[in-house]
Amino acid sequence: MIRPQQITHTNNELPSEQRRSEDSEGPIKVFIGRIPGPSTEKDLMDYFSKFTEVLSISMNKRSNGKCLGYGHIFVKDRQEASRIIGLTHYLNGRELFLDISIDKE
Repeated sequence: MIRPQQITHTNNELPSEQRRSEDSEGPIKVFIGRIPGPSTEKDLMDYFSKFTEVLSISMNKRSNGKCLGYGHIFVKDRQEASRIIGLTHYLNGRELFLDISIDKE
């Protein structure tokens, strides 16, 4: 069994235990699905930085370094998250799926 590992790139320090819900104010965690396998954290940062200030990025990967197809970005607030979720996004030729991320406790 290949175990996923989480690779994180941050521009600003955010506590890793930070939880966000639909009622939260402040930084919002956005789920990104359908990330193409050869994509990197740099690809995500370069792409999403065109649309918003990205506070943090995490991408889940297999032990061989290949992306599992999903990750997260933190943006400054709910309004900014809703704005970028409302846009259509393509990375390396594949349409991405974005939604507000709700951490399960």
